[in-house]
Amino acid sequence: MKWDDRIGRRLRLHDLHVLLTVAEVGSMGKAAERLAVSQPSISKAISDIEHTIGVRVLDRTSKGVETTAYGRALLRRGMGAFDELRQGIREIESLADPTVGEVRIGAPEAILAGLLTAVIDRFSKAHPRVIVTVIPANNMSSEYRLLRERTVDFLLGAIPNPFMQNDLDAEALYRDRLRILSGAKHPLARRRKIELSELVDEPWLLPPESILSSRLAEAFG
Repeated sequence: MKWDDRIGRRLRLHDLHVLLTVAEVGSMGKAAERLAVSQPSISKAISDIEHTIGVRVLDRTSKGVETTAYGRALLRRGMGAFDELRQGIREIESLADPTVGEVRIGAPEAILAGLLTAVIDRFSKAHPRVIVTVIPANNMSSEYRLLRERTVDFLLGAIPNPFMQNDLDAEALYRDRLRILSGAKHPLARRRKIELSELVDEPWLLPPESILSSRLAEAFG
């Protein structure tokens, strides 16, 4: 039997879902409780997977079970398959009724509190049946995984130049100049011109680790 035939006829999405649940909770008994099925049915699903692909996907330990290297590899690809199905359902729902849907956005808190709030408000008034979900993404350079894992549909935030993520597309919406703010009574507040070197020893209030922090670190050498 060809490999494609084996996958198509024997490896079921239900069994992959069982494996994913077992891996998450670390126990077949807990997985059975979560899925509201009997523990023997959980064991059978795992056994069917192992029989189909010819390797063990779980190791039994004194604390429960954990995935083998084969199991982790299968789950990584299996999660991609589940995600494709979710995307397919969303696309079908959108085709059936273009006025409904969901948009998932990743953005830093600074953008969320300012620009994005106004944009979402206008968008929601124009498309009241579309759900907008915002996920905090304060460090853009480490949040690209949200796109790769399809946790979000797109990210908003400062991007480095040049943009080196070959598997992702980036588009500049606007260019924002960096400015330094101080209290009105700060000794340097009345100065028209300040050298960056004069600010080295000043206390700073910065957002969490971000491209902005990286730029400042580069500027101060």
